[in-house]
Parts: sequence; C-alpha cells; structure tokens
Amino acid sequence: MSSSSLGSDGPSKAVSTEKTFRVGVLDPWQQLMQLMRFWRPGRHGKLSAESLSRTIYDDSVGGDECLLDMHFLVQNDREAMQDDEKALRRNDRTARFEIFDSMAPVVIDTLNLLSVACTMIITPLTFMNEGRWEDPSLVPGGMNLLTCDIVMDILYAIYLVILLDTSFLHPTNRMEVITSRRIVRYRLHSPLYWIKWFSVTVYFWVAVCAAPLILNIVKVVRAGVFITLPDSWWRLRDEGLVRMAMPAFLLMGASHWVACVLHCYGGYWSQLKNKGPESFETVFQGHPVSGWLSSYVTALIEAIGMLT
Repeated sequence: MSSSSLGSDGPSKAVSTEKTFRVGVLDPWQQLMQLMRFWRPGRHGKLSAESLSRTIYDDSVGGDECLLDMHFLVQNDREAMQDDEKALRRNDRTARFEIFDSMAPVVIDTLNLLSVACTMIITPLTFMNEGRWEDPSLVPGGMNLLTCDIVMDILYAIYLVILLDTSFLHPTNRMEVITSRRIVRYRLHSPLYWIKWFSVTVYFWVAVCAAPLILNIVKVVRAGVFITLPDSWWRLRDEGLVRMAMPAFLLMGASHWVACVLHCYGGYWSQLKNKGPESFETVFQGHPVSGWLSSYVTALIEAIGMLT
C-alpha cells in the first residue's frame, strides 16, 4: 500500500474510525510480559492505514513490536446488542474483570493455575494408602498435607466466586461476554461449574460422613484448566512450545493420579500392610530406598506404561 493510494494531498493520516488500532512503545517490563505472551500493548499512539499494513507484513518497520489489540478483534455481547433497544434500556452492569481489557484476569488465572498444580500433586497422596480423616498417619505428610490441601480448596472456592464477575470468551460464537447477568446465568447453568464447587466441599463430607479420602478424586475435574488454558492466556494457546510441552505435562500429571489409585487398589498398599515396607525396599547406586517410596515409584512406572 502506498500513500498515493490513500490520497494525493500528502502523507497518509491516522485512520479516523470508531475504533482506531493503537500501539505503544513498550518499556522493559512490558517487553518481558510480551515475551511471556500475557501482555496486551497499551492503547496509546495511532497508526495510519499505511503504517498498520507495513507493520503486519514487515518486521523491519516494527512489526515485532506491534500487536493488534484483542479488544478490537473480538466483539463483546454489549456491542452485539447495539440494535436491541430493549436490551440497551436495561443498562446491565458489566463484569468487574474483562479478560481483554485488564491485567487483573491474567494475575488471577496465573495464581489459580499454581493453586491447581499444587492440588494435582497433593490430592492423590491423600488416598494412595486408603487414607481417612480419622487416621492422618495413613497420609504421607499427615495432617500437614491435609491442611495444605484444604487451603488449596479455599483458594479455588475464591476463584469460582471471582468467575461470576469475570468476562469470558463464549466457546460457541467466540464473542466476549462482559454483561454480568449473562455471565452469572452461564456459570450457574453449567454442570461443570457445580462439580467444581462440589470438589471444594470434599473435606466437609469426609469429616461429617466419615467418607474415605478417595472422594478427593473428584478434584481431577480442575485439571481441565491445563487442557484448555484460561481465556486471559489466549496468546499462549497456540504457542509451539506450549503445544509441544503440554502433552508431556498432562501425561506426568495423569500418571501421578493413576499411580496413586493403583497404589491404593492395585495391591501395593495391601502388600505394604501384610508384608511390611521391607518387601519393596531396594538399593539405588549403593543407597537403600525406602519401601514406601519404592512402592510408589513402581506404581508410577506401571501407570506410565498403561497410559502410553
């Protein structure tokens, strides 16, 4: 595209539309965040039609520092209602956290991913030895590990509440839903959302009804956040490194859960009870390995074999 194609009066001018594409000069911190693909460049400074076209196709003129704002590429539900006068008159409140318009959802989703990762490691250990709330000695780490698991549940419950006031990208029409009323309705009509809520109440049923800790297995539903990354991490979803590493990461996580189930119901725990940990003891590079650890590693290797 040349300036002559835009007019003969001189240099091209900034596009004057309702939504102007904008870019900004990134400071070192923003550059770091952009490398992590979480950052959406600030909306300051305007591009002419010619400059915008050149930055899209030519990295030498700043294409590597210019990213189209996702806020302008994805329509939200309020914009879709511009012709619906009745809907506009309702003046519905918008979500407090908009995934394409704030860094807050990125921070919240990052903390949630860390919390879920801890849950995926800790929770299976609670039932690998047929653990029960009444006898924490059967749980590796005892009451300390159970307490840590409960803390993760509380953090996840807070996250579920925040979801009711956070916009999301609709999975069917690919439109950002920012109207609070629609967000709440979508969440409350989702069976998966209620299953997640049940997963944070497990210790209530375990303590009140004396249920076995194997009930914790329902928390595996939280791992879905690693299968489909949160909407605020949209830049990471199609990254080559992420797409290559995610299957291996999910395999190790699934193997850990399957290994703990096998350890509980596959005969490992029965042998430990009947014959003692000595039956699993081994030696690695001249150092003795505990029978408890050896039994888990054996179950883990069997689980990896089953899943591959």
